[in-house]
Amino acid sequence: MLLMATAMAMGAIPAAAVDGFSATNSRRLEALMASGPGLAVFDADGTLWSDDAGEGFYGWLVEQRRLKGVDYSHDPVAEYFAVEAKDQPLAYGMAVTQMAGLSEDAVKRWAASYFRVAFAKRVHQPQKNLIAALRAHGWDVWIVSASNRWIIQAGAPYVGVDPSHVVGIDLVVRDGVLTDRLAYPVTWGPGKAEAIARLIARRPDLATGDSRGDLEMLMSARGLALLVAHPEKASQKQMRTLARRRGWLVQQMP
Repeated sequence: MLLMATAMAMGAIPAAAVDGFSATNSRRLEALMASGPGLAVFDADGTLWSDDAGEGFYGWLVEQRRLKGVDYSHDPVAEYFAVEAKDQPLAYGMAVTQMAGLSEDAVKRWAASYFRVAFAKRVHQPQKNLIAALRAHGWDVWIVSASNRWIIQAGAPYVGVDPSHVVGIDLVVRDGVLTDRLAYPVTWGPGKAEAIARLIARRPDLATGDSRGDLEMLMSARGLALLVAHPEKASQKQMRTLARRRGWLVQQMP
């Protein structure tokens, strides 16, 4: 108590644990935050909330027959997953370019409604706590995702991030209508690191992700990298092994 009182009298603010993280991870995160404001970048799906909002929203667009250039005599969702099994970035880009011809205002409304109903309760509270702590320390916080920009912007306020601080797969928009032209390369793997360099123009001090698509972003972090662990996913085994080898933080979300 005497040490705390002395620190407060000297103007120092004692660090508080980041609720929901292990004691070790919390201490390392606190030390990084206390070192001064920096840039933090977060993946979205599987990292900030459970499951994939981008794939979910795509499925909803198909179910509601909103997509204009899709052949509904086949199963567009099944075709998407068939492509994803062979080439993830190709599938992610395909799902977004199929939104061509839609009004951007309509997509924003649909995304906001879909996320509120289907994903608002899937947010990882510890990540929301971490973002709040980072922002309280003056950090610049961004979300960089391989889902379409509109669904991630819809989810950003639920974790305390400004929608203007979202980078996702994006399309060129003309006269308020989505075209089939990607605004920049798909934000997966190397594309995530490239998008950060191009659109944020700073190297992150903290990067958080959960999958192979986040690897280059995690490796670019100057301070700490945090892997959100999914022990039930065999596909994440190599990422967990790499995280331990590199000394990244590994945290399973409740």
